[in-house]
Amino acid sequence: MVKFLLSPIALLYALIVVLRNLCFDFGLLKSTSFDFPVIAVGNLRVGGTGKTPMVSYLLMMLQKRFNVAILSRGYGRKTKGFLMAIENSTAEQIGDEPKLIRFLFQDVTVAVDEKRVRGIERLRSIESDNGPEIILLDDAMQHRSVNPGFLLLLTAYNKLFVNDYILPIGRLREPKSSAKRAHAIVVTKCPPALSNAERQQIEKRIASHSNAPIFFAFEDYKGIRPLNTTAGEITLHDLKHYSAVLISGLADPSNLERWAKRNAQEIEHIAFKDHHWFSDDDLDMIVSVFVRMKAEKKLLLTTEKDAVRLNKLFQNKKFADLPMYAIQHEMSFFEEDQVPFEKKINDFISSYSADK
Repeated sequence: MVKFLLSPIALLYALIVVLRNLCFDFGLLKSTSFDFPVIAVGNLRVGGTGKTPMVSYLLMMLQKRFNVAILSRGYGRKTKGFLMAIENSTAEQIGDEPKLIRFLFQDVTVAVDEKRVRGIERLRSIESDNGPEIILLDDAMQHRSVNPGFLLLLTAYNKLFVNDYILPIGRLREPKSSAKRAHAIVVTKCPPALSNAERQQIEKRIASHSNAPIFFAFEDYKGIRPLNTTAGEITLHDLKHYSAVLISGLADPSNLERWAKRNAQEIEHIAFKDHHWFSDDDLDMIVSVFVRMKAEKKLLLTTEKDAVRLNKLFQNKKFADLPMYAIQHEMSFFEEDQVPFEKKINDFISSYSADK
């Protein structure tokens, strides 16, 4: 009944998006191309597809051979315009995801700008040996003002875009047909034991919307790291002897919760909305839940992205005295996908000659 009532709104929204895309396709709205490699990572669905782990994977793959910069809008930041991330930049200044990338890749140039063309031009104007040869755009599928040389579309295994509907009936920001713009598609958050039959079924369904090659990836949880002096070093193996309060501010924390339940003795999950900015009231609630937990061995768990936004609360003594850890996880490709995926990226980069 609700879907029926929302159908006219969804049709109107879809019409606006389609007309906008047609304006870019036919040159009525300007879409800027560049003569150097620009790789955009994006999705059709609102949140929860693993864009930050994908960007991290690309950075790990490319940074040893190229000067790479990442440009993000800086979602949720409290500033505007072009900003370069520096060591003491806060999440409030540049956004939580750029802050995390800056922490994980300290030799990589990280910048934010809501106007991507301007941001790219500012990055390329850097007059030094560190000037970027490749620019990665985070969450840029809908930013048609830039025409990236390579568009990488992500779709989560448990929430495939082919099974979804456009807003407000579903969670798609664009019609499924927009997948045809992608140069490659990665199905993220797959179960590690994904069968060949299921792969083929997913490939067949996606292929009806795009001719792009399809690759499959899963989340690989590497360990947990202490976030304060109260938290001692423990391994994933040790975690099974602990009860934990899991704190998340993600679009889709379902995989994280399942992982935590498999690896800890007991889990109490406090789930906030995506990119949630934690307040003192949130802190009081977290402490209250932790204190009520009766286990002798207990700790606080969060994601590395959420830790960026929780950082300012570590100065509060009642929070700083609690053992808190960040879960370290990466995106990993299945063995049969990794080599062809990386070849696809490298071939794209190689297509740009020095004088192009």
